[in-house]
Amino acid sequence: MVEMPDEEAAAYEAAAMEEAECEVEEMIAMDEEDGYLEIVIQLLAIVHSLTSLSMLIAYYCLKVWVIIAHRESRKAHNWKNLGSNPGHCGLPL
Repeated sequence: MVEMPDEEAAAYEAAAMEEAECEVEEMIAMDEEDGYLEIVIQLLAIVHSLTSLSMLIAYYCLKVWVIIAHRESRKAHNWKNLGSNPGHCGLPL
């Protein structure tokens, strides 16, 4: 076993005690008058979940419509370019 000098042993013990203090569990007690907070937190959790779900669905629906609009825009751009060339009728040769 390796022996440590007194200063190192004291520093080691202080660090061990500080670590032991960090592991203390804390309990919070509420008065019966504050019991409504549990219900409020549960309602807020439900509202948050519903809002998140609706935003996810809205994002998906918007993404689909943006893709469709982009395709239509690209088609319209291609048709516009075909119409600007009077010598080309749009049929492959």
